[in-house]
Amino acid sequence: MKYRATGTYMWDAWFINVEGRVHAFHLKLSGDECTLPVEERYAVGHIFSDDLIHWTPCPSILPPLYNDVIDYQQKFTGCADQIDGKYIVYYTMRDKEKGNQRLGAVISYDMQNFEPYENNPVIVPDDKVLIGYENIKKYDWNIVDCRDLVTVKCKDDGLYYGYFAAAADVGREHPVGVIAVAVSDDLLHWRDQSIAYVPRQSGVIEVPDVYEMDGKWYLTTLCGTRYLGRSSGNDEYAISCTTYSVSDSPRGPFIDGKDNILIAGNLSSGWTCRTVVKDNKRYLFYVDAASGGSTLSLPKEVKLNNKGELGAYYADILKSLRIDTLISPDNLPIPEYEMLLQNSCWWRTFGGQWIKDVNKYIGKTGEYDYQVINLKKGAPSIEANAIFTINAFAAGFFIRTEDAEHSLEYVFSLETEKNRLLLSKMYTFEFINARTFMFKRNQKYAVKLMLLEGTCEVYIDSKLIMQCGIEMYRNISIGLFCDRGETLVEDLVLYELEHD
Repeated sequence: MKYRATGTYMWDAWFINVEGRVHAFHLKLSGDECTLPVEERYAVGHIFSDDLIHWTPCPSILPPLYNDVIDYQQKFTGCADQIDGKYIVYYTMRDKEKGNQRLGAVISYDMQNFEPYENNPVIVPDDKVLIGYENIKKYDWNIVDCRDLVTVKCKDDGLYYGYFAAAADVGREHPVGVIAVAVSDDLLHWRDQSIAYVPRQSGVIEVPDVYEMDGKWYLTTLCGTRYLGRSSGNDEYAISCTTYSVSDSPRGPFIDGKDNILIAGNLSSGWTCRTVVKDNKRYLFYVDAASGGSTLSLPKEVKLNNKGELGAYYADILKSLRIDTLISPDNLPIPEYEMLLQNSCWWRTFGGQWIKDVNKYIGKTGEYDYQVINLKKGAPSIEANAIFTINAFAAGFFIRTEDAEHSLEYVFSLETEKNRLLLSKMYTFEFINARTFMFKRNQKYAVKLMLLEGTCEVYIDSKLIMQCGIEMYRNISIGLFCDRGETLVEDLVLYELEHD
């Protein structure tokens, strides 16, 4: 159900709201078995949606070029904006020599026909500020970085600000990746380049997004251990992440906060975040690195908490995906012996029990044991909601996914002793993914788990904490997990979600 172009996988996407209809442009990843012609395989995809969930494909734009020495082969990431009745789609140009980058644009007046801007490129790095075409030989740097433009209009001064990934000598032993900013009056002529953000670590950052919320300016960037040092985000488990920084001005400097992660996880977690405003709410999308191939994510709502910290939250528009209620507090299955899972691989041994108390469950285990119950209500795509009160080492959801020939079992656990959310394999508890989260015993936590099409999302108190790809089969059933203590589970609701 989640979108990817026929015959390809999803890559970076960017968005524009045109009179309430959201259009997206996206890059494509082509597998070895793709049979599409090269012109379509490496063109920029174009889709639109009225509800941010279901997408309709349009003819692709910007096919690869092989006779242009500064705009060679497949395009890279850009953005889209509009002014005076025309729509501008920006993209990253790469030259034939080394893949050196510039920023180009195409223009449309109807969102159907797109013509190259006659004065491309629109932005080239200013070598007085950045590593550019005139000074790159001075540095140990492989290409001229100038990619992933995003534009935003400042309501205070009426100017457009354009942010792009670049590189600069900032006084360290070696140049680093930075986010540069330029200004424009008309979205086509850009001037006054400066550095808006320098990461704390040495490395590279890319795919910026910038927006104003409650009088502050927020900049998000794709990073992680493949891009920067070991601590690109303030979470020891963050391997791939999008972090954010804050400024009082669109010019910057943007500064990392104490908790600077927007989304994070392992290498299968979402990447290339971009947002769009619809119906006065800002929605976040990223690329889901699903076990079956990357797709466009479901939307998340971007909000600030009462501390001014940026987060991705469950979007109420996703409730439209619910097509059936499998379990509710009024029809909880009565725990039966057959529902209890043994806690060893071959023998029928148990470490505790699960009890139904009117409209809630209580899990109790021995001091050194755990116990799982499988509620045996299944569907191809599932949303599970419950309020956990944990007086134990850990508690959470059990997951079984299967078809006629295969089965896999996982545990999502809220580990109060280790202050983390952990995804692991059943029985062996092999590590798959984790996020740091500061838990308190005997405090209520509203937990939401969404499983569909090879991806999972975990929300705590509506905030997205974990998202990643996991291997799934056609049917998914949900259960409960308690580890070394007692757990109260209230308001348990299980939905079947729309699926193909």
